[in-house]
Amino acid sequence: MIRQISAFAAYCIDAPGADEPRREHLKAHLAYVEQVMEKLLIGGPLKDEAGETIGSLIVFAVETEVEARQHIENDPYHRAGVWRDVRIARFLPVAGTLVGGRNW
Repeated sequence: MIRQISAFAAYCIDAPGADEPRREHLKAHLAYVEQVMEKLLIGGPLKDEAGETIGSLIVFAVETEVEARQHIENDPYHRAGVWRDVRIARFLPVAGTLVGGRNW
């Protein structure tokens, strides 16, 4: 069975010098992730070729961009200035194990 999911993806790029605040606020960030887990389809750090963290990708199962933005703005990483740039866009999951196959 194919799942229909309303989703928004947040592509968050780290600010210069974000390593320290990222480490400092990791526990608070993870606690926040636990609080909003039912709204997450997937999330995790973005890495460069050397394995260094350069940002985060978070896909929220929410109805509106406003809801996704609220989740980002309440995240301790956002509040600490870890992310320099956050772009949010509607995401339409149409293929893969998350949706149970393909939807076309």
